[in-house]
Amino acid sequence: MRAYLLVQVYPGKEREFLKKARSLPGMVSAEMVHGAFDVVIILEGDLGTIDDTILKVRSIQGVSRTESLLGFEMFPFPSSPG
Repeated sequence: MRAYLLVQVYPGKEREFLKKARSLPGMVSAEMVHGAFDVVIILEGDLGTIDDTILKVRSIQGVSRTESLLGFEMFPFPSSPG
């Protein structure tokens, strides 16, 4: 299963948050982004692992809001040439 976790942190806390979150189970990648959320995390694993990781992310100091998106079907695209 794959999940996308959108994380909003307090201003200036993005890098500190990422240092704490990077070793959590199921983490595939994390990117700082512009917009309503500050970080997008991709998680993979069973539902229990994803749920535990989301709860751990929410407990990290500096997190003000999260939104979880659970994938249910993937549509792979052919890789780009070159």
